[in-house]
Amino acid sequence: MDKKVLFVEDEDVIREMAGNKLKREGYEVFVAADGVEALELVEKNDPDLIITDVVMPRMDGYEFFKSVRSDPSTATIPFIILTARGMMEDAFLALGAEEFIAKPFAPEDLSKLVSKALKDSKKEYRQEVKDNANLMNIIRKNKEE
Repeated sequence: MDKKVLFVEDEDVIREMAGNKLKREGYEVFVAADGVEALELVEKNDPDLIITDVVMPRMDGYEFFKSVRSDPSTATIPFIILTARGMMEDAFLALGAEEFIAKPFAPEDLSKLVSKALKDSKKEYRQEVKDNANLMNIIRKNKEE
């Protein structure tokens, strides 16, 4: 099964270029133009990796990142932060982002980071966290009844 990558970027040209490059490399790629659209795709597609820009309309990359990390079922999805703002790196590193890539970037550099992030990904751990979250939801529902 192909690894699933979610690429979140408001600039059409960058989103199309990166999405096509990753598809050619065999990844199943989903693209979103902002954090709101991306959250829907995370829930629907359970990506193995998220690459997100920081400055976007409706919901920026920082709020999107925090939202994904606050949900136990998605908290362990690795992130690559795509940004032109180098000073944001410290804030994202403190929150647990795995990698950064600065715009403009070479498609080959993105490919290397994606490959590395997916190798380092803890898929089994992610499944365990999801199972625990599902169990907690069942327990919570039973208590409410």
